[in-house]
Amino acid sequence: MNPFRKFLSLTIADKALLLRAWLVVAMIQLGLWTISFKRLHGFVSRQRSHGHRRRRLRSDPVRIAWAVTIASRYVPRADVCLPRALATYYLLRRNGYDGHFRLGVACDEQDGFKAHAWVECDGKPIVGDGNLEQFNCLEVPDPNRSAKDSSASDHDDSSQTLAKSRPNAAES
Repeated sequence: MNPFRKFLSLTIADKALLLRAWLVVAMIQLGLWTISFKRLHGFVSRQRSHGHRRRRLRSDPVRIAWAVTIASRYVPRADVCLPRALATYYLLRRNGYDGHFRLGVACDEQDGFKAHAWVECDGKPIVGDGNLEQFNCLEVPDPNRSAKDSSASDHDDSSQTLAKSRPNAAES
C-alpha cells in the first residue's frame, strides 16, 4: 500500500499526530541546520504542556515515537537519531510527559567513534533504542537552570578550557 493510502486509512487522531510530528521534525531539522545545538536544545527543553487544553488530545509516548519515526522519513536528512530524538522530546514535553533526552558516545577498535541520541520515558528508551549499553552518556546541560548558575559555571568551564589549551607564555 502506498504511503498516501496508509495515511488516509489512519484515524483522525493519528493523522493529526503524524502531521504535527512531521512539522516538528521539519522545524527541528531546520534548526539543526541554522542554529547551534545548545540553543535548539534549550528551546526544546523549555517547552511545557498547555494543561487543560491538551488533555483530550494528549497522545501516548509510544504513539508520539511512532509518529516521529514515520514523519522523519519524509523530511530531508532527518531520518537519523538526533532530529528524531529532539522532535520526540519536544512532543513529549508538549503533551505533558517527562521524557529525558540522552546523548551518548562510544569508541572501539572495530567501529571507531560513534555518537547516538535517544529519548527515555519512564526509564525506557522510546526512540533511538537498540544497543544503548555501548554508549557512555554525556551530560547535556540543563537550559532551565538559573541564568546566574549557568553563567558562573560557563565562565569557570571556559576559563579552565582556555587555560588548558593555551601554551604558557614562558614556553613561547
